[in-house]
Amino acid sequence: MNKLFGCLIFLALFPFYVNAQNWYEMNFNAQIKGQSVQVKSLLVQQAEDLGFIRMRYDDPVTHSDCLLEMKYYESDAFDNNGRIMNNAVLMKTTDVELLMGETEKWKPVFLFRLNAKKELEPAGIVDDLGGGKWQMTANSNFKNRFVPTTQIDTALLYDYFFQDDPFVLQALALNSKDISPAERKINIHLILVANTLDKSIGVSCQKDMARTEELFKNIAKFLGTPIKIKRISGTQFSKKNVLSALVMLQPQRDKDIVVFYYSGHGFRQPNDSRRFPHMDLTYKPGQDYNKEKLSIVEVYDRITAKGARLNLVLGDCCNSYVGAPLVSAPWFLKKKTIPAFMFMNNVRKLFLDPQPKSILACAADTTQRAAGNKKMGGFFSYFFKSSLEAHCSKSKTGPSWYNIFEDTKVQRAAKQIAPIVIPPHRNQYLLSDASL
Repeated sequence: MNKLFGCLIFLALFPFYVNAQNWYEMNFNAQIKGQSVQVKSLLVQQAEDLGFIRMRYDDPVTHSDCLLEMKYYESDAFDNNGRIMNNAVLMKTTDVELLMGETEKWKPVFLFRLNAKKELEPAGIVDDLGGGKWQMTANSNFKNRFVPTTQIDTALLYDYFFQDDPFVLQALALNSKDISPAERKINIHLILVANTLDKSIGVSCQKDMARTEELFKNIAKFLGTPIKIKRISGTQFSKKNVLSALVMLQPQRDKDIVVFYYSGHGFRQPNDSRRFPHMDLTYKPGQDYNKEKLSIVEVYDRITAKGARLNLVLGDCCNSYVGAPLVSAPWFLKKKTIPAFMFMNNVRKLFLDPQPKSILACAADTTQRAAGNKKMGGFFSYFFKSSLEAHCSKSKTGPSWYNIFEDTKVQRAAKQIAPIVIPPHRNQYLLSDASL
């Protein structure tokens, strides 16, 4: 089986780092057109269920060298007693694309099991019997290896990609920090508002706040820019203090970055015409939520009026009517942890783009509830972080804010969570523009 050479001249073999991804090589036998065929495959996991698989083999009938690419998604696996397995999942494939050769498009199903570190990794190829039932494929001779970044080289890549594939070109690109002195003077203003004392969601909110602070601290550190953090939590959690923080906010017009993040209760009222929720800024019994409420749209309007170049207003809260029950979703099996390393070209596109952008995004649409649990916090916050880190890394070509929130939505939907809001109004809510 030959290497996949494209129009570029051959590059010498050398290792390089492809960050914010996990790579696995999976080799196995599969029945293709009634014959047993040796298949080699590469699984690239980017963030939870975001990633792809490339498979390569010789078709037994057409005798052509074939290359397929497909996406994958997680599905429950059941044991022989009809119970959901707590140590394994099925990884099903979809959106199969034939990239080279003549062969049928087919959708393999893989079994992932927890390893000794309690992380999911490939364990075999299976026959899908429907309804979560499965059996190991006979005589598959399945072999799997985790590929560390130090072993990802051109020899591996050219088994599955053409040399001029954008994915390969980005992987080979140097990660130089070409940040000007003027750009280093850009400030990131981070306002964190979290209801950490609430008995029902306080633990979750604390995790959300810590996770979001870590995320934007890492971005500021990578860029070498100052970050100014205002935390409003504990007994300081109040409408008065949020409004005060907004008054004190003084970003450099057309230069700075402002991030407002809220984790807590949210609600809407029957006469509300807007899609977005009110933040409930009470944390103890006896407080009047009608007096302590603040619309997240009002926060957005106040922030955008300050004129910063990039404004992100994020709300991890419900958008349902008062009295609706909370949603505490179960924890799901985690895949191998992906280290978060940043790629300058992508970070520049997202955070140093001179074109002003303002974005408002929430965890729940009209009448929906946000989901999370005490172990991982809010699902919106969790998957937003993994999506943003993936788009800041070499694993993504052409990063955009629109795609970041689309990926956040996809990951949450895969865990059976209501989709996030993607507002359609340009200049007010900018997520509809593919250039974001």
